[in-house]
Amino acid sequence: MKKIGKVFYWIISIALKIFAVIAGVNLIFSYIGDRKRGPLPENGKFYDWKFGRVFYRKRGYGAPVLLLHGFEPSHSSKDLESLSKYLADKHTVYSVDLLGFGFSDKPWITYTNFLYVQLIQDFIKNVIGEITDVVACDGSALTALQAYHFDESRLGKIVLIDPCRSENLKAAKPFALKLKSVLDFPIFGTFLYNIYSLTGAAPFDKEGRHVFASRLTGHLTSDIGKRPELLKPEIIVFGDPAKEPKTFTYGDIGTSLM
Repeated sequence: MKKIGKVFYWIISIALKIFAVIAGVNLIFSYIGDRKRGPLPENGKFYDWKFGRVFYRKRGYGAPVLLLHGFEPSHSSKDLESLSKYLADKHTVYSVDLLGFGFSDKPWITYTNFLYVQLIQDFIKNVIGEITDVVACDGSALTALQAYHFDESRLGKIVLIDPCRSENLKAAKPFALKLKSVLDFPIFGTFLYNIYSLTGAAPFDKEGRHVFASRLTGHLTSDIGKRPELLKPEIIVFGDPAKEPKTFTYGDIGTSLM
């Protein structure tokens, strides 16, 4: 009996030490992430949405344009800074950090396309207040089209920059559901997400794992090829939105937007 007690005590001791090491590593990653992210931009504001605060920046004057970044863990409104400045000459430009990204809140919820459809619709209604053209990049392209079909009275022209036509981040379904549960768990999930962040594909952000986990399970998808019925007369642009906007080739709708 005493031998069993000693073994049990030894297992608990090892587990606590591992737990302490993982927690310490997470703190280091969190510190690095805060340093890299930097302070909150001075011209930034927050929209108090029902699921959390959404960070956005507003600049320029004219017809409103809403810029939406992609769904990769490292994406944020900062990626569209040069495009925002370029459009601000003729438009009032709103650049948002979608919920779960950048400076916006990252609640422990399941992130879905419909969640962001609601966010786009509510943001236009409550913050912008008039019909708005939308520029959607990468994974948010599908969500922008879904938002248009959900209530087309609020969205004008839609420009899609490098829309996703296939899923590049999705685990096998039986494995994905279990992985999401692990990633959502505070200590060990944060540690696994931080290890993934070492590849450079994601920032060191302990709360960013929730939206990442939702993508893995397919709750948040970006494949517009599977929803052809959503396509409307939009312009599709291929290029890097973080680079000089003038390098893009726009069609008629894009030219009228610019």
